[in-house]
Amino acid sequence: MACSLTSNLIQPFKYLIVIDYEATCDENRGFGPQEIIEFPAILIDTNEKKIISEFHSYCKPIRNPILTDFCKQLTGIQQHQVENAPIFNEVFESFEKWLIELGLLDPQQSSQQSSQQSSQQSSQQSSQQSSQQFEFAIIHCGDWDSRTMMPLQLSLTNIPTPSYFNRWINVKKHYSNFTSKPPTGMVGMLNQLKLPLVGRHHSGIDDSRNITAIVIHLLSNGVCFDITTTANPNPRNRNRNRNQNDSNSNSNSNPNSNPRNRNRNNNTNNNTNNY
Repeated sequence: MACSLTSNLIQPFKYLIVIDYEATCDENRGFGPQEIIEFPAILIDTNEKKIISEFHSYCKPIRNPILTDFCKQLTGIQQHQVENAPIFNEVFESFEKWLIELGLLDPQQSSQQSSQQSSQQSSQQSSQQSSQQFEFAIIHCGDWDSRTMMPLQLSLTNIPTPSYFNRWINVKKHYSNFTSKPPTGMVGMLNQLKLPLVGRHHSGIDDSRNITAIVIHLLSNGVCFDITTTANPNPRNRNRNRNQNDSNSNSNSNPNSNPRNRNRNNNTNNNTNNY
């Protein structure tokens, strides 16, 4: 889906949902599996170029319930915040209820509904959903959130993957096209666009708000936010494609310059630097 080139640019999607997860992590190469511990989402109206609604929740990790000192220092998330939080399944159900209440998701398209069907019905529904056009698209700073972390988390918790998570927008690519500069992380984009860094870097909700500021700035300057990335249905090719895409978009980045990515690099064997 592409932008309509009329006197007023018509965006492919009426809404964009900015998501920036935080996950369990450590400097130890053998740490894993990672689990989402913060789930923020910010809804942007692409016509009004403003925030419509926010969703936010911490998640209680199951596989590695005790946060490492490295993780707490990096994200600012403390042990009591995840211990008192709902588990991911409950958070994801709340997220989809948020989408339903906003009129963006039909209850029949929710992952909870899909999980109650037989495998054959689920497969048929998935095929139908993949051809449907949603009014919204997920947008991230990089590809890690939807390419790596969400599939892993959904697999760990036995939740069917909703079709709206099978394609997404990498804001870094649209920023690069707009500025004619190599892709860079969130802080680099803020600096280049002369936007302030608000809140704590590596806080999921604060990073989501900062990414939102970048998106709204680009929307206001006529950037067309079409889909940049789709999920690879063949798991054997997933790592190969991820390495190719990320190396192309981050050729000038130092993969170890951001400590948040140390565990991401160890687990996925790629040099993604989303921030």
